[in-house]
Amino acid sequence: MVAEDGLAGPLSSANKRQTHIFVGCTMTASWSKAVEPTPVIEDFLKHTVNLVNGNPSYEPASYFRFITFLMSSIEFKEEISEHDRRIVFRKAISAFSSSDKRDSKMLIWHINSHAHSYLRAPKLAFNVFMPVSLGFTSKFSRKIFKVEGVNIRFKHMKQCNLTFGNVLDRAKASMGIEIPAGYNCMIISVQARTAAEAMGIAQDATDKIIGIINFVIGKTGIVVIGSPPVLPLNPVLVGPIQTVHDQSGAVAEDLFWYEPNPPTRKRIEDISSVEEDVATEVRTMLKALTKTEYCSQVLGFIARYNKALSSTSEDGCFIQLWSVLESVLGAQDGGSEIMIKRMSEFFTTKAAQTQHLKALRHLRNGNVHHGMTRSEWYPYIAQLREYVIIAIKFLIFAKPKFKSFQHFLDVLDVPPQPRDINKRLARLKYEMSIYKRALKDLPT
Repeated sequence: MVAEDGLAGPLSSANKRQTHIFVGCTMTASWSKAVEPTPVIEDFLKHTVNLVNGNPSYEPASYFRFITFLMSSIEFKEEISEHDRRIVFRKAISAFSSSDKRDSKMLIWHINSHAHSYLRAPKLAFNVFMPVSLGFTSKFSRKIFKVEGVNIRFKHMKQCNLTFGNVLDRAKASMGIEIPAGYNCMIISVQARTAAEAMGIAQDATDKIIGIINFVIGKTGIVVIGSPPVLPLNPVLVGPIQTVHDQSGAVAEDLFWYEPNPPTRKRIEDISSVEEDVATEVRTMLKALTKTEYCSQVLGFIARYNKALSSTSEDGCFIQLWSVLESVLGAQDGGSEIMIKRMSEFFTTKAAQTQHLKALRHLRNGNVHHGMTRSEWYPYIAQLREYVIIAIKFLIFAKPKFKSFQHFLDVLDVPPQPRDINKRLARLKYEMSIYKRALKDLPT
């Protein structure tokens, strides 16, 4: 998602290897070590002075590259959105350029000072507007959903009570993007310092609530026989234009955010006939999650699941779903082998499911490592999606609740048959007896 002024574009990771300078929200003695001149800072300084002095050897794009380089090399103790971080750096460099002293310590001091001012700014109430491809009745629009402390409401477009000024016209004229007909809106109420920070919080909450709704609806439009479905596969999508509004309803900072490559599918998912069931299941899911120690982790899985099925690329969708399954089943413990073993424990047909999972792994490895692709991904996406849903549902609704995410993985590693458990227990007792005998043989 990009801001209209282009300041929220993705950062380059080319210079992540550079030494980080930690910028605190207060100017303290801890800076004494951080501001020692280093080749990295001196390079920043030389680059900045040349830009400030109008050196013709630096084209305008160099300024943007420098800001990006600086942003990727300095971390704040408190999170700052990319848009606001870029503004902080630009203000700091502007102040630095007008100062008499231009050395590395002064550059860092200006950055720290402007970051300090930003972090001290009071948080204001904003309403973030997100169009969604969801149809519902006025009864559904009276419901409020809460995701990690953020209130979310669904409204019909004509009932959103927000004013857009010329923002939507500007988006259509400059980007050729407009809200598809039939879309309704989602209003996310947040507390933030700036419109950019509010948008960041809202986008995170949107990924989670739309992910849960798509998870509950359980339709992806996947067709195994017949013509391929129109991508993305998710039934509910977020619209291509998003805005932040202050408490009066006006657009904050006269900005809009847009999706550079919005999906072409315009279908509306009408849940009017089942909206009570959908609302109940969504709230049940959120309530169950709040009672766990791993709520944020699972919401992250659901957000990634939603992004995977919102992909406009078939192989991209498959690869992202595989990555979600790896995370849910703790593939970091032992790679895909341990993941396949844990997933197969959910089924009585363990051997058959193991073969299915190995076949899916073969497709994944062929695509990632050898660039292999297929003309028909949909049956494999459908199968992989079912595996993800089964694992996440078990993680959320299993009783008794797991003490931690690691406890969930440990349960999957326990053999399901009592005979196998007894064998493992006997083995542990044998190893313990050897350990005790060894202790007795140690010299006193």
